[in-house]
Amino acid sequence: VLKLRYECHEFNKLVWPINNSNERSFNLWESTCFELFLKHPIETPYLEFNFSPSGKWDAFEFDSYRLPKNLRRLEGVSTSISVSDHNVDIELELPMMWKMTDIIGNATAVIELKDESIHFFAYKHCETKPDFHDQDSLIINFNQL
Repeated sequence: VLKLRYECHEFNKLVWPINNSNERSFNLWESTCFELFLKHPIETPYLEFNFSPSGKWDAFEFDSYRLPKNLRRLEGVSTSISVSDHNVDIELELPMMWKMTDIIGNATAVIELKDESIHFFAYKHCETKPDFHDQDSLIINFNQL
């Protein structure tokens, strides 16, 4: 199980989706959403995970840069999202093919403020314009998940 914690400051300025359910949902990135990108270091395919403070989530599999597999949704994922204070805690169980191997990634966030502005944060941005799919930004080493 991979455990993540995203900390949010100036909470009163954020659009914070109300906690509803732990179900899959498309387009979570259109509002406040926490994301994770993972891949094997020497391979092109990668995974994208979206986690909303509402409890909704989704997971996608890509063949290469922004090129999704067929329907795109990754199956065999189990996730738990909890919100406390100004933290979002996520537990993520990956499909078997992604376990017990070297994995690199990037933790990212799309933050919507009450003034309707959208901001993009990442552990690493390699380009001047945020691009969470940029393979060069996947630098966090998640050895032996």
